[in-house]
Amino acid sequence: MKRETEFGLIALGVAWLASRMFVRASGSSSTTTIPNGIGAWRIVPTVNTGRGIPSAQFDREHYAAITRALVAHNTPASLRPKLARAMLAQMISETGRLGEWNHNVSNIVQNRAWRGDVFVLPGTTGTERAYPSLQAGVDDYVNAVTNASHGGILGDLAAGTKTEAEWYVSLRREGWSTAAPTDADVIVYNNILARLRAEFPG
Repeated sequence: MKRETEFGLIALGVAWLASRMFVRASGSSSTTTIPNGIGAWRIVPTVNTGRGIPSAQFDREHYAAITRALVAHNTPASLRPKLARAMLAQMISETGRLGEWNHNVSNIVQNRAWRGDVFVLPGTTGTERAYPSLQAGVDDYVNAVTNASHGGILGDLAAGTKTEAEWYVSLRREGWSTAAPTDADVIVYNNILARLRAEFPG
């Protein structure tokens, strides 16, 4: 890539991040049986929304949903493929596709401010956010990775000052996951990303 092009992409990434309106994740209001100090959460049936879908179809549907969310965030068109691939690789490394429940694309837990439904994560007593559709789950994910807590490192990725793997490591170290990533985790992420680059060039 020519040096001028590199500087142009960096400027575009910085400008996009600077113009972002950081928004909080939101969900449908509901009544529930679990008080949260503000309102209540409704526990909905746990449904595996990743099983039974061929990998290629899973990837296409999620990539398209991420792209729509990025469009809604006014992300420049030239940055969308890179960011969408990075985010999808993170989702797949988190859930393995088969571990996606209730359209929760990255095991996002609920907090006191969450107004949507929740489900019980299989094999645990913990609850996570539940979504009525894939797009709703992806929209919440994109809101989360672009908010004030994590938006800075996404801006680094958009500007080209972090690679996708460096963004992934930083995201986990900032508290996205309960454990810091291992070298093996990074290898898995990079392998997924390489396949996605072949699936979704640009």
